[in-house]
Amino acid sequence: MSKSYIIKLKDGVDSTEVKESIYDLGGEVNHDFPLINGFSVTIPEPDGLHIESIKSKHTDAIELIEEDQEVHHMGA
Repeated sequence: MSKSYIIKLKDGVDSTEVKESIYDLGGEVNHDFPLINGFSVTIPEPDGLHIESIKSKHTDAIELIEEDQEVHHMGA
């Protein structure tokens, strides 16, 4: 099973090494978000182990990892 995440890097951090780790785990980068220095990814998730390995390997680079989800507009 795969899951999608938004990864926000700390200011001034280059995304190359983090993205390489995602590719190494069989994941893919879907969209870049330069305004927030982040990107969305889809990564295979056997029991959440892969995203945890990304977090621990790149602690100094990653500010936030959030599971991607649909956002709905609430009418006024």
